[in-house]
Amino acid sequence: SGRYRNIAKLRKLVPEPLVEINSATAAKLGITDGEMIAVESLSGRIELKAEVTADILPGVLSIQHGWDEANVNILTGSGPVDPISGYPGFKTTRCRVRKVAE
Repeated sequence: SGRYRNIAKLRKLVPEPLVEINSATAAKLGITDGEMIAVESLSGRIELKAEVTADILPGVLSIQHGWDEANVNILTGSGPVDPISGYPGFKTTRCRVRKVAE
């Protein structure tokens, strides 16, 4: 893959897709570190493991791109978001987070 996710050395460093979520936000939603969660937007839904951290602002998620098994582009869509420029929201997208039903 041209996204480098299938290079063994890099895959060893980050073996699976993760979503970083602030510890206070995670606690409010009842999400624990390593738990599978769903991230949904108006454009789509992906499932990935939560990485609970104080290193990200409350109410914000961070997801690395390039994963076939959790393609973050599904969440962003390609329609215009900015009413002035018409630019799509590739870096910011409103979403809902919830535990994956067992």
